[in-house]
Amino acid sequence: MTQALGYREGMWAVSPYNFDPKVRAGMDLPPKVQLMDMTLREGRQVDGVSLHLDDVVEFARRIDAVGIPIVEMHHDDPEEIRQVKKLGLKFKVQALVHPTAALNPELCKHEIDLCLDVGSDIICLAYAISDYNYQLVESMGGMKISREEALDKACEAVQYAKSKKGALISVNLAVLNLLPVPMLDGGHLLFFACEAVLGRPISLRKREIAQQVGFVLLMMLMVYAVYNDLSRLDVFHRFFR
Repeated sequence: MTQALGYREGMWAVSPYNFDPKVRAGMDLPPKVQLMDMTLREGRQVDGVSLHLDDVVEFARRIDAVGIPIVEMHHDDPEEIRQVKKLGLKFKVQALVHPTAALNPELCKHEIDLCLDVGSDIICLAYAISDYNYQLVESMGGMKISREEALDKACEAVQYAKSKKGALISVNLAVLNLLPVPMLDGGHLLFFACEAVLGRPISLRKREIAQQVGFVLLMMLMVYAVYNDLSRLDVFHRFFR
């Protein structure tokens, strides 16, 4: 891996996997992608950075002029979201419910209501439940719960958010991307494991076939998820009965 390309001391860091030839060989990006700017949330958490409301509003105007379609804003100051929405800009505002709040049912409901009240277009419920991130639940949230309990709380929060019908609900499951399905990170890890066992790289043709199979599986999962959501609506049953 080429760490120098993804890391600059005191400035920025990008996952070295972005530059790994084996990972890049399996990338199959769509013709068009949407960018989400995280400057007003993740970017402002850099040491020494402090933004006032005027700074946030000015940044919002400029990033809108650039044409970014989605901007994620900080979850600790919902008033900033309210003021940005008043500007009538074109981009959608995504509000994050932090992992330490998302696993606390009552606090999560409060955060969801607050995000909707200030006009958020998208609510991202972030859950740190992968092996890599699960330690954050205890270290940052002070919660000692099992993985099964965490998943139950996550499902409860999603159901509550969907019942509000005020914004698109984006569920960011840190564990989802680790499923052993081609096209996901878990699929790449599966390839690496197979290569380690076989002692040789997997051919490009076999990778392409696996990618196609993975794409079909993901599409089937998406169709099932959409059907499952629609089947919960009264209008769906009235239309098809």
